[in-house]
Amino acid sequence: MTGPGTTGTRGTPAASQLADRLLESWQPARLELTVAAIAEAVALPEAERGRLHARLEHKVLTLRAVAEAHAGDDDFAELYHTLASLWLELRFEWERLNYIANFTAVSGREPEVATMAGAAGASALLSWLEEMLRPEDVDWLMASASQLMQVLQVDLQRGTILPAGEETR
Repeated sequence: MTGPGTTGTRGTPAASQLADRLLESWQPARLELTVAAIAEAVALPEAERGRLHARLEHKVLTLRAVAEAHAGDDDFAELYHTLASLWLELRFEWERLNYIANFTAVSGREPEVATMAGAAGASALLSWLEEMLRPEDVDWLMASASQLMQVLQVDLQRGTILPAGEETR
């Protein structure tokens, strides 16, 4: 996977430009608006809103710190790798939270509002990241994540992956 405008891992201003774009886009004010929209959409209680904000803010501040570390840098591959790995992290978080909400609903219970808000927050940050990644790279990441989960499912069914302490099934 290579990023836009790169000819390799070094010797291009792309890392610095991408870092600048991240710092411009991933602003605390944008986070505030996102959390407010999610809270309103799912009727999130104030205490849960604070927890959602803290979780999302941690991710935003972490990525901003990475971007600041790469300001003036020429290592595009390292910065783009970080963006891709955060995309995967958020994608799996979104998938897990959606699974919980769906399984809860199928079981005849109402999904927790905090779970739905967490999924919405992960989805929002995914869309922010996708503004920074090439569409073909997002497609590649999506396919890779999907393939990993399919392999995991097959290995679970075969019994080749077991909980700690289990020798066989």
